[in-house]
Amino acid sequence: MSKLYSILNSFRAKVLVFLTHNMALPMLRFIRRPQVFPYSAEQLKKFPTGTLGNDLINFLEKKN
Repeated sequence: MSKLYSILNSFRAKVLVFLTHNMALPMLRFIRRPQVFPYSAEQLKKFPTGTLGNDLINFLEKKN
């Protein structure tokens, strides 16, 4: 009984890995859409000084 349980458990694990990695994950790439950042660079520049949005655009402009 222990040998049969071990074989079934191994088979079950392989099937689950196959279903998640080879079927579900590729399907999620088609279903999910990345979230679009809602602010343009011009809108971020208009944020008050010291806010995260203003600091973000300043940081990005310095890096480019």
